[in-house]
Amino acid sequence: MGRMTEEDHSLIFNLRVHKGWGSWRMMTEFPLKMWNRRTVDNIIKRIDSEGTTARKPGSSLQNLSNRGKRQGGKRSDMQPGVSE
Repeated sequence: MGRMTEEDHSLIFNLRVHKGWGSWRMMTEFPLKMWNRRTVDNIIKRIDSEGTTARKPGSSLQNLSNRGKRQGGKRSDMQPGVSE
């Protein structure tokens, strides 16, 4: 299974808004897409609550991959020349 493309998001959006389909119906109509049901459910939930499939501002994959990494390379609680 690959990543969900923008085309997949658009297809799910149109099927949900215009035809009222749920995740099970979408997955049975498009078996070659090999979508994960939980992923489709999450996209449908976002469509129903926010009316869009777009990600929220500031939630790009680049920002998520940098989470938890230290910045600057030095710990601020360590002083030079002082050993523990």
